Amino acid sequence: MQPAQQPTVVRARTTDIFGRCALAAGQDRFFVDHPATQEGPGEYAGTIDHFLTGVAACGVLMLEYQARLRGIPLHRLEVAAEGVRGEPGARVEGRSLFERAAVHFEFVGPTDEQARVLVEHYQRY
Repeated sequence: MQPAQQPTVVRARTTDIFGRCALAAGQDRFFVDHPATQEGPGEYAGTIDHFLTGVAACGVLMLEYQARLRGIPLHRLEVAAEGVRGEPGARVEGRSLFERAAVHFEFVGPTDEQARVLVEHYQRY
């Protein structure tokens, strides 16, 4: 019997600077800012940056692992995640949603077919 999975917990709290929060994730501590256009200091990466960073990191780590499991040579993988946020309330009242989002993969090592298989795995999971 496998042990029960523990939830992943990250914490965020306000700081003495309006528009900045302090975060704790595992052993890492960092700040997230609202941009100056939203009355934040804009000195640190914002929420969208961190969200897209998670998407890109998931892509790299998931496909690196899948390449190993499948015996696919992977010398290097770069993932770029980009998103364009719409105006608040443009599509759903009171919410700001992504108008467009895309993930781009750049592989060194796999054949085109092997890279396609890896990207399809990412898209499914």
